[in-house]
Amino acid sequence: MSWFARDVGVPAQPIFAAVKRMPRRSLDDYIDLLRERSDDIDWQWLRLPVEVDQAANRVGMQWADIAGRAMWKATTPRPRPPHRVEAAYLRALAPVIWHRRNIETYGIKSVSAAWHSTQLWWAEVTSAIPRGRT
Repeated sequence: MSWFARDVGVPAQPIFAAVKRMPRRSLDDYIDLLRERSDDIDWQWLRLPVEVDQAANRVGMQWADIAGRAMWKATTPRPRPPHRVEAAYLRALAPVIWHRRNIETYGIKSVSAAWHSTQLWWAEVTSAIPRGRT
């Protein structure tokens, strides 16, 4: 979110969905932890404190959670047979992830450079990348 805000030149107000039985203090503690440990977040482009709202009040509030879970299902083989991934999720997510620039998710960016080529799902995801993107 901070990178997007920086790229378009407009500060962003992070708004999270309210989660049952999760006190606001837990979210604030998590943000504090990120501020201490993360150099990847461009904090000057985020308006803090974050807001919390009911998911039903805002269209698309849970997109990040849905996309994250879909990516996990698309890249993590099932523990029981058949040991496969959800290739359909890769086909749906790849054009979104690579929409305007290279992939920038922490899950992919944080692994070693050659790791992805050892994964069975890599050919599937790269085949769905729009032409002209890496």
